[in-house]
Amino acid sequence: MDGTLLKLLSNYKRCRILDEGRHHIFLYYNPTLPNRLIANEIYEDSLRELRFDSDVLDQSSFLAYLINYGFWSIEQEKRVDQLAKEIRLTKQELCRNFAQVRIRQSIKANLSQAKSEYSSLLYKRHKYDHLTKEGIALSSRTRYLVGSSLYREDGSPYWVSNGFYQPDHLIDKVVTSINQQIIGEEEIRRVARTEPWFGLWASTKDSSSLFPCPLYELNDEQKNLLTWTSIYSKIKQHPDCPSDELIEDDDALDGWMILQGEKSEQERFKAEIDKKLQNPKIANADEVYLMADNTDYAKKIEGLNDNVAAFRKKQRMAELKRKGTMQEMEFTDTKNMLMEKARNAR
Repeated sequence: MDGTLLKLLSNYKRCRILDEGRHHIFLYYNPTLPNRLIANEIYEDSLRELRFDSDVLDQSSFLAYLINYGFWSIEQEKRVDQLAKEIRLTKQELCRNFAQVRIRQSIKANLSQAKSEYSSLLYKRHKYDHLTKEGIALSSRTRYLVGSSLYREDGSPYWVSNGFYQPDHLIDKVVTSINQQIIGEEEIRRVARTEPWFGLWASTKDSSSLFPCPLYELNDEQKNLLTWTSIYSKIKQHPDCPSDELIEDDDALDGWMILQGEKSEQERFKAEIDKKLQNPKIANADEVYLMADNTDYAKKIEGLNDNVAAFRKKQRMAELKRKGTMQEMEFTDTKNMLMEKARNAR
């Protein structure tokens, strides 16, 4: 069985720690529900204790600090948002041109560069998050989760009593080991769409039977595996299911899902508008103008126009630009429509 799948099916991580010349082996089990509840309480308590500590900043204030002292800039913040949009659009473009190998390769090269820059900026932006109030509270939460779920190789618990309140540098080393063993999303997606996992998942009605712990005790990687497996299952059942080659390309498939989402949203919006247009007062109108109270809504309305309507709008805007103001009967398309009606009436 695939080594990554074996790790995903396990409810513990094996941590090999070297400390002062001695090797230690610990087993970090998925935290139980009671331990997670206590860890959340520790997080909230830590935040309350730090609330009035002026020497420690919260995340929003810390961002201003980073900008003021040159560790970050408003331009970089804007660039992060810009890159996120570029990556989304480029994935869509990759999907549209997937069959064109040369174009696909060029798009993938641009996408890789954008993703690299995006990751680099995110790392720089969040490099010092652990120094914020939220970061310190999160560290306390993590320390409790790890310490209370840690066992020695012989099965005995690492913490005997009140371990959370005792200084312990080994916990920090275990946390580092756990982080180093995190399975990335790309690898999880590969496992989710391939055998033997996909077949195992499809053949069982209760996915919890595939894991040695209850669903509510699954770790983030295992939850991610179930989520992606469900997504791939739905994609394979989709009437416009893409090719296997495209499905295996994560970026192209992301683009396909974005396009499908936008298509579904446009169809829902069109149904909403069609319902409004059923009003008998406007049912027989040649044209209907819909008012938008924000830019996003205006773009959605614009998207409902077919090619003819889009050309008519462009033509009218050009005429308005030349003449300034015009009455409805003065527009070229209106004149043409009236002439057509007159011919048909003869």
